[in-house]
Amino acid sequence: LSHLLAFTEHRCGKAIGMKSFLYMHSGYGLGIFLNGKLYRGHQGQAGEIGWMRISDDGPRGRDGRVGLFGDVAPLYKITDRLEDIIAANGNTLAKKYMEGKSRKVDLSMVVAAIKDGDLLCAQMLNETFRSIGNVVLDLAYIFNPEAVFFEPWTAGCPEHTIEVVRRQMSHYGVHHWGLKTEVLSAVCGNESLARGAALIPIERKFGNEAA
Repeated sequence: LSHLLAFTEHRCGKAIGMKSFLYMHSGYGLGIFLNGKLYRGHQGQAGEIGWMRISDDGPRGRDGRVGLFGDVAPLYKITDRLEDIIAANGNTLAKKYMEGKSRKVDLSMVVAAIKDGDLLCAQMLNETFRSIGNVVLDLAYIFNPEAVFFEPWTAGCPEHTIEVVRRQMSHYGVHHWGLKTEVLSAVCGNESLARGAALIPIERKFGNEAA
């Protein structure tokens, strides 16, 4: 999924013309585009950053280690907590965006609630993106990409998402190296996956000259 998002952003989004960039999916998969090509790893499994160890604490992951990124600071914890609050008749503005009988909260509802003034949603998103920012900073030092992209929904509340990461990135290359990596909301998200998948055969046949 993250590989296809990176590919689609390069063909149809803000990454057109970029040679090296990263695309972080909300499930903590990483699309890696390096030197003009999508990097998938020798078994096609590159970019599983949810398995990065970022803490000495936290639940034990499925591989036996504690403190994994995907367990310590996953975005699904925000939606899960809001669902628990709603089930207990608690106070969150995300509730009014639920449709029909659905009891599921998604990140677009979190953004809408923040716009309505829900301080709890804003706080949870800020805290999570501070952890994300620390990981992105490490990734920037490893890959030195032109940009790191986040899914389009982050553009709905940049002060609690990409701007948080940008503040963390203020540490990047401060030792007079002149390093620079942009932090951006992508144009292409899950709704663009079908378009991206349709472009893959064209890319394979015609390469970078395909429209």
